[in-house]
Amino acid sequence: MFDVLSSAGSPEAQASVRRLLDVPGAKKDPGLYSMLIQRFALVGSPTPESIAHLRDLERTSDGDLSRAALVSRSAALGKRLAAGDQDAELEARDLLARARGDLSNATAAGRDALVKAIGNMRHPDATTALEKHAKDIEPGVRASVATALGRSRSDQASKLLLQMMSDEDSFVARSAISAHLGRRLTAEELGAFADHVRFQPTNAQADAPLASAIVQHSTTDATKVRQGLDTLLARAPENSEHAGRLRAAIAGLGA
Repeated sequence: MFDVLSSAGSPEAQASVRRLLDVPGAKKDPGLYSMLIQRFALVGSPTPESIAHLRDLERTSDGDLSRAALVSRSAALGKRLAAGDQDAELEARDLLARARGDLSNATAAGRDALVKAIGNMRHPDATTALEKHAKDIEPGVRASVATALGRSRSDQASKLLLQMMSDEDSFVARSAISAHLGRRLTAEELGAFADHVRFQPTNAQADAPLASAIVQHSTTDATKVRQGLDTLLARAPENSEHAGRLRAAIAGLGA
């Protein structure tokens, strides 16, 4: 029933969802309640009342419930921002300021939720707000930063993602690779990527997904793709399975 209401997304359906969340005892199962809160992220046209409800839940709840409300509220704000809502713009700026502020006392889970929230909004200033978190002490937070940056088409976001491919944690590096190369790159962006791989030490433990990702862009500029693959082959163990796959990929590019 809850999923049906969330998918319907009408103002009346959203009002019903809000009433369900306010049913006494609804929080008895925190995990389920958190999932119900997150269903608001599926609503196509969230109403101001739904955003206000999520904001109240965030402020009056603790732990996972508060973080779930934050992440869902940000997704709703992103949709309102896209529609030119000025009130949503004010809320978005508040979240951006929080991300730029002193989070030294925040938990890793709290920082992670805020990073995801910033990414959800797709605000033009998101990259600037996320930049300092690209060096967060927790790999999970850094990986979330990479995913959030992948939603931006700015040059600044691309540069940060290239840098994060060199992260000492292979999961973070793979997240940056997926975020950057999982979208359609322009020939110029692909060239910058190939140059980065040639001259900067990316995380070697992420070379296999890096090779798979770059091959997907061969129709954009096969020469740049070959340069990237040649670089990875040069540092691969001579008779390894990885080296064999690289040679096959290079051969598949043609002359």
